[in-house]
Amino acid sequence: TSADLAANIIGSSGIAGFTQIQLDKMLSGKNVSISPYISDIAEGFSGNASPKDFEMAMQLIYLYFTQPRKDADIWQSNINQTKSILATRGLDPASVYQDTVSATLSNHNFREMVVTPQQLDGANLDKAYNFYKDRFADANGFTFVFVGNFSVANIKPYLEAYLGGLPSS
Repeated sequence: TSADLAANIIGSSGIAGFTQIQLDKMLSGKNVSISPYISDIAEGFSGNASPKDFEMAMQLIYLYFTQPRKDADIWQSNINQTKSILATRGLDPASVYQDTVSATLSNHNFREMVVTPQQLDGANLDKAYNFYKDRFADANGFTFVFVGNFSVANIKPYLEAYLGGLPSS
């Protein structure tokens, strides 16, 4: 459960020495959004940026790799919010049906089941943070794909500086 929450918590906690509120203020007026993700089979980033804010996007990726931040208040808020949603999930027939179908199709596989309050109680911010750091400790094997309105010549210096500077074995 800690691992399942890792990317969302890190992506909501800010980066380096900046809280998410401070980061949002710094990004105010900019057209850039970068979010880390971790799935069952991959990890990476999704995002977008205007050509003018492309360097900021590269900086964010670099910092999510090298200086992720954990925020205990964000963690607890996320846990409380999830527990609140779970408390009423069983009252919604569509959710009950969806959960039953998912459980049946996945043969009750732990990874495919809806998280329980007991699992949330066992989740741990430090475990989530360490899981995230482990997944993003080495950029070797990552493939970055960029599409949009840019020329390779214009973005190459940013790719070299920020992606080229990522830790890699």
